Amino acid sequence: MNPLTKIAQRQSEFDGYTITGYMFQFLNEPSRRGWYVTMYSPTGGVKHYWVESDQFHSVVNYISTSPGIPAYLDIGDLAEVLEAEKVAVSRAVDMWTREHDEKADVEA
Repeated sequence: MNPLTKIAQRQSEFDGYTITGYMFQFLNEPSRRGWYVTMYSPTGGVKHYWVESDQFHSVVNYISTSPGIPAYLDIGDLAEVLEAEKVAVSRAVDMWTREHDEKADVEA
């Protein structure tokens, strides 16, 4: 399992999907980060992905912890994602990452 620290949290609606995301940074590789995404479809389905460098991976196991204590995530193989879901999640992740990076630049 990979120890992670949460650095951002977002939720948005895209193309009829409700998407929640947590941006994590790897504790053992500080330059590496990605998004743990939960996607709620209009039909009631729920899917979880790890999105890093525009690649979607399955999530094998995720353990959330108290603030200040690392979370843990097992990242699986590349996931097969429906095109509409991929577009919606990619739009969300791109927007959230841009917002996070812009805020970090202002605070620096």
